[in-house]
Amino acid sequence: MRPAAERQESVKSPSTTKRQSLGVDAAILTLVGCALGLVLGAARGFPGGPTEEGVVCEGPTSAQPTVTWIPIAQAERLHRESSALFLDARDATIFQRGHITGALNAPVATQTPSPGQLAQWLQAPTIVAYCDTQGECAHSTQLAELMAEAGHPDVRVLEGGYPKWLAKSLPAEAGQ
Repeated sequence: MRPAAERQESVKSPSTTKRQSLGVDAAILTLVGCALGLVLGAARGFPGGPTEEGVVCEGPTSAQPTVTWIPIAQAERLHRESSALFLDARDATIFQRGHITGALNAPVATQTPSPGQLAQWLQAPTIVAYCDTQGECAHSTQLAELMAEAGHPDVRVLEGGYPKWLAKSLPAEAGQ
């Protein structure tokens, strides 16, 4: 016959039995939840999995055109060929002092282009935005992004801006 101490160890207390029962219940609930998730996922289609047509879904692509930088030499060629609209993002008073010949003033920092202006500008084959800094001008970049968001497919920002244009002795004018 076993000693009393051994017999007591083999008898489980009610709290131990209850904890084990809860653990089993939790495991069963987890398995049922996973099974339901798999069934619903299969019924609805898993993200990135085959669609009804059997084609694998791809991630979203940007519908917005990208804004790129354009070197002075390329911008000068577009200007010479009259195949781009040049938009000056600087303030109107600075624009009147001097700007790229034929450019239009579009001071996005102080005013939003009208729907009529946008419609007119969107007809240009290429838009080149510029300002008066040689680095990353926030105004010309903002203007270029505005035009891209409005749906223009070819919007660029002039590298070096108006100062570099003048440094190359390219066509410039003053006034409106």
